[in-house]
Amino acid sequence: MIFVGIQPKLFYADRTDDALKNCRQSGNRPLFMPEVIDERIRAPNNSPLWTNWLSATSIRATGTTTSGTPVVLYVHTGNSFIEPATITARMNKLTINGAGAISIEEFRRLLKLGENGETDKAGNRLVHIVDYNTLKPSTNELMPLSGALEHLETIPFIGSEERAKRYFARFKEVYCKDEIRIERYDDLNGDQPLGRFLFVGFDYHGIGLGCFGCVGLNRAGRFVGIPTENRTNQLEL
Repeated sequence: MIFVGIQPKLFYADRTDDALKNCRQSGNRPLFMPEVIDERIRAPNNSPLWTNWLSATSIRATGTTTSGTPVVLYVHTGNSFIEPATITARMNKLTINGAGAISIEEFRRLLKLGENGETDKAGNRLVHIVDYNTLKPSTNELMPLSGALEHLETIPFIGSEERAKRYFARFKEVYCKDEIRIERYDDLNGDQPLGRFLFVGFDYHGIGLGCFGCVGLNRAGRFVGIPTENRTNQLEL
């Protein structure tokens, strides 16, 4: 969703929970990744949205279905990671590579949204499901933009194929590059679902689609926020 006439603000702190807290306490709502992508697409080339890496309140959650099948969820709707206090609590219970624990109940709720194909009023899918075993062979890699569109994580990460095409076109214009780095982390941990925030990079060495939190949830965060009075949010039920 594009917030016409509203100038997004960036909220940075050297801890993720503090960055979220700064955003919320200033009367702003942090954006989900498809919203961040939309704002980048419309922003001028020299915008801070392009010259900084950006966090989003979308998460990548790894766990298993009720039948035990491992899956990866790309969640662009309300989740417990949005609350700064929740992140603070999870910072003391980090497990694999800094990913935070998600309750089985919440994981099942998010999984059901994906299985039911739930969308917002504009038709955006709230949760994308990717088979873990299909995704597992993929690696962190720098690849041509043309190939990146076919990567299993791209559309779930960005939200739709149409948005991904527009983003890659703007990406090429802004950075004058034909390649983008896609990062992946293996968070399967038995019966304990794990999650981490999504982020987008900003320069040739750090560009790409990836998961924020690769070095821990207690590291830096930079969220894009809009005033809470503009609460019309296409990415929530």
